[in-house]
This record gives sequence, structure tokens and C-alpha cells, in this order.
Amino acid sequence: MNKLRLITQKYKKYLWVIVLVYIAYHGCFTFPFSNVLFPFDFSKALLVIYGYGIIGMCYFGLLEKGRVFTVFGLTLVFTIIGLTYRYFIEFGEVSNSMNFIPINIILYLAVVPMYCTLVYWAIWKWYAKKIV
Repeated sequence: MNKLRLITQKYKKYLWVIVLVYIAYHGCFTFPFSNVLFPFDFSKALLVIYGYGIIGMCYFGLLEKGRVFTVFGLTLVFTIIGLTYRYFIEFGEVSNSMNFIPINIILYLAVVPMYCTLVYWAIWKWYAKKIV
């Protein structure tokens, strides 16, 4: 994990751009978790878990310890940007009326930032035990 932190600190500017664009990308293309035609399946679950887990790991390398609110806020804002982009891509289509229902939006905007924050927090807890 120390190598990850050293590498991310070396290329910090570029990695911030990559991570934030990646969050918006995931917000656009993994939304919604499910709808009437496409129920939530195992492959999509793995995509969401791995994708946002990697984002949490990147936050570990880019931020100092204890920046939980920063992680949550950035993830929330860039997920909203991705959802907005998705809405405009499908504007006027029937799929928009199936995907953008209040429960899907609320669930997505609650689960994604909390999961990234949890991964970031868990890695810092694990890392602190390794140091001591």
C-alpha cells in the first residue's frame, strides 16, 4: 500500500482528473442498479463493487487520513454529474422514464458515495494497523 501512495502522490494532478472523470463515467453508465426490463444481476453487482472499490482505493492514495467528508462529497457531486449526462443522452426516450424514477435516483445517490467512503475508511483503518 505504501507503493500505491508514493505513485499516486507523484502523479497527483493527473490522477485527480482520471478519478473524477471515472466517477462521472460510472455514474452515467452503471445507473440504474435495476429497472423493470433489466433486473440487478451478479455481473452488474461485480462491476459496481469493483469499479467503486477502485475509486475508494484511489482516494486512499490521493487524500490524507480523515478526509471522509471530502470523499463523500466529491463522489456525490461527480455521480450527479454522470447521472445528469446520462439523462441528457437518453432525453426523450422511454428508457428515461423507466430509469429516472425517484427510488432509483435516491438509491444510487445514497449507495455509491457511502460505499466509496466506506472503502476509503476501511483501507485507512487497515493501513493504520500495519504502521503500528
